[in-house]
Amino acid sequence: METGRTIRLAILVVMMVVGLTAVAGDNATDTVEHEVCSRTARACQPGIMLPIWHPNDNISTLDRAARATVYLLALVYLFLGVSIIADRFMSAIEVITSSEREVTIYK
Repeated sequence: METGRTIRLAILVVMMVVGLTAVAGDNATDTVEHEVCSRTARACQPGIMLPIWHPNDNISTLDRAARATVYLLALVYLFLGVSIIADRFMSAIEVITSSEREVTIYK
């Protein structure tokens, strides 16, 4: 029962990361012309996971605190997802390493 819930939570985390990455790429307003080497190459844009809010200079203390809170919550959310996945892998490793076999040594 708990395994299904953990898997659903892990899938949700992956979907959120992919969604945030897609949103960060769409919200970039600064465009710079780059020479493209291939059809799949694209220029780096500001904001990897979360978009950079404009204006990003001369902002109030309350605005800085709000932005810091949003980024901190996103960071905690992502670390929670990593910890859930790591816990699943550790339990699988424990199952593998705890198996015992009887070995007979011949002289």
